[in-house]
Amino acid sequence: MEFNLDFLRTAGEALATFGKKDKDKEEDNRFDTEVDDQTTEKDTTEIIKTKTEEKEKKQDTEEDLEKKLKNIEKVIETFSGGDVQQLPTSKDLVGTSSDNINIKAPDLSSLQAKANMQEYLKPSNRQDDRIALLYEDLKKYNLI
Repeated sequence: MEFNLDFLRTAGEALATFGKKDKDKEEDNRFDTEVDDQTTEKDTTEIIKTKTEEKEKKQDTEEDLEKKLKNIEKVIETFSGGDVQQLPTSKDLVGTSSDNINIKAPDLSSLQAKANMQEYLKPSNRQDDRIALLYEDLKKYNLI
């Protein structure tokens, strides 16, 4: 941690030269204060410039994001065929008051069993099984 004690030095010099009439020291002090003022002005202008640059960068990134969103929306519209399907409202999902809510629950175990059996009921895609079935059919019709 660094302490800036220049203000104490200038205050001490001012008190030391209070009753004296040395113009050389006064001119030196004036020159020092002018230099200090110029450096502080430069620092403040640099800070202001950096802040404005940061604001411009934020605005540029926001504009870029908006452009990207517009491009994405255009792509979605072109590939969706122009008809954008709206999501149903909550009223559509609930239904009317005249709907019968006393419906039997589906038997999920039977549905799951049917789904499992479908795997085994599909015809085989393996070439060996097809040849074996063809050979059995030829035997059955006494062609072999």
